[in-house]
Amino acid sequence: MAETSDIALHDVAPKYKAEKVENWAAAFRGKENARITDENATYTPLFEKAAVKQEGMRDNIQGLETEFAFLQRLEHTGVTPRPLAFTTNDKQTEGHLLMTAVSGESLEGIEPDDAMRENFGNILKAMSRSLHAIHEEMVLLRDINEGTFVLDRPASDDVSCSVVDFELALTQKDIDNQDSGDDISADWYGRKDIGFDLARRHGKTLDMDTAQGSERYQLVKTLVDSFVGATANIAPEDLPDDVREQYNRQYAQIKDEVAEITRDEIRNAYRTAVELELDYREETEEAQIELDFDQTFNYKMRNAMLHITAPYLLRENGCVVDDDTAHYLSHGLEMAIDKRPRDIGLLTGDRSLDEERKLEGVKDMLAQLSEH
Repeated sequence: MAETSDIALHDVAPKYKAEKVENWAAAFRGKENARITDENATYTPLFEKAAVKQEGMRDNIQGLETEFAFLQRLEHTGVTPRPLAFTTNDKQTEGHLLMTAVSGESLEGIEPDDAMRENFGNILKAMSRSLHAIHEEMVLLRDINEGTFVLDRPASDDVSCSVVDFELALTQKDIDNQDSGDDISADWYGRKDIGFDLARRHGKTLDMDTAQGSERYQLVKTLVDSFVGATANIAPEDLPDDVREQYNRQYAQIKDEVAEITRDEIRNAYRTAVELELDYREETEEAQIELDFDQTFNYKMRNAMLHITAPYLLRENGCVVDDDTAHYLSHGLEMAIDKRPRDIGLLTGDRSLDEERKLEGVKDMLAQLSEH
């Protein structure tokens, strides 16, 4: 982006200078971001997202318009940037979204240090509170990754978190209007959450409670990955005896279903590649499954076991994880989605572990009654 949009900035801050924010993945999709500042600090720092239409890509301009609408809707929560302008050119082939810049850095731009590892529990609380504020407005982010959250003062007790990505956001109305669990939104949550994928195989459809639980799962998983690495693992033999038994039992229970999900996912990707006539798919469908299976299966199983291993992975990487935080990690990453916390009360101290277990007992009893 050679220059920041004159249309967007014309009446806001004509003396600003734009500094492009490098992001190869966004650039590949026809998107560019710029942090806009004034040398004399006369104006509040701004942030601009720009997008162009690209053949074969999702409508980035529509995504910016969606984000602008959600930023307007959520400004009162205090956890989002303030929206200033959304503009397009006459041909609707280029769009610009202007907002205030929030303080801090996104997770993808932060390398955790010792001070952040000591502050892991407070970081988790800050991120969870911000997501909870969005969920309280009956809004779903859908796309949660390291670029979704911006942390300010991540090494201090008063760490704060802003939510900055709403291009794929949904509302309660969007969920209610879906006819079945086979829609694109449910597919999206399935790809992001192996627990929801497992539940769908047993007839679970997407609703607001399930989606919010899945987003809390995605938040915790994203944060754990940021501190220990997405491919990090812990050998079962390194776990305490009682936890190792739980690990082995869980692994045996779900490995066959996860294997089926893995094969289906590779098969669908192969068929899509064939339809798009992509050159790199020269193998037969079964050969492609054979080539991709181990890596994909192991990655999915690693995620499926995080509710057991995450506290140990984090502690092994120098993070301070107290018992309350460990309990929330284990609950939030549960593969049995009905056992996930319904909110952040367990993490913030608004609800005790005993109360959470009582709630689980009630849910289990209701589930048993429904089977008869």
